[in-house]
Amino acid sequence: MCQKVGMKQHVLSQLPFPISPKQEEKLQQYVNLLLKWNKAFNLIGRSTEDDIWQRHILDAAQLAPLLGEAKTVLDVGCGAGLPSVVLAILGEAHITACERIQKKTDFIKEVRRNLSLEEKLTVLSQDVRELKAQGKTFEIITARAVAPLVELVDLTEGLLAVGGKYVFPKGAEVQQELIELSAKYNMTIERVSSITSSTGEIILLRE
Repeated sequence: MCQKVGMKQHVLSQLPFPISPKQEEKLQQYVNLLLKWNKAFNLIGRSTEDDIWQRHILDAAQLAPLLGEAKTVLDVGCGAGLPSVVLAILGEAHITACERIQKKTDFIKEVRRNLSLEEKLTVLSQDVRELKAQGKTFEIITARAVAPLVELVDLTEGLLAVGGKYVFPKGAEVQQELIELSAKYNMTIERVSSITSSTGEIILLRE
């Protein structure tokens, strides 16, 4: 247990911004629930459980400063709530977590209830394309480990508010994804180094 506490503190010390004791407590509650539910529902890879703070929590948390002053954020294919739950805990924006798989949204709803995040987190059990018909737009659209960049932009076209931006964490394959994206879309691209992976980057896109 002491080793795990030390690992958590080491990981949190890498964040480029301070967090409060209450935020740290909520992150720990989220981790506890994630590990508990993972035994039955395979929400994250079993091989990543021992490194959950680095591989999942820190990887999601590093997106928080990139949201700026945005008030509305859409997490596409949010899975087990990464990064949506982490961003709801750490930031001020309202997060909409959209996921088609029912067991995953059931889990996020349980997290929302346990962590009292009802006012900061909306959970949708549906295909993100259904939001287009509702006329919804978001200042930030993010997604973690869902699809290549061009597919993500295709999927969410029309959902990004004027002046908004995409915030997509990506791995070593990002250069090829950017080539494919640029062949179809004319977008302003900014690349930010990941703090969790030497080959990872966070891609910021503006129309």
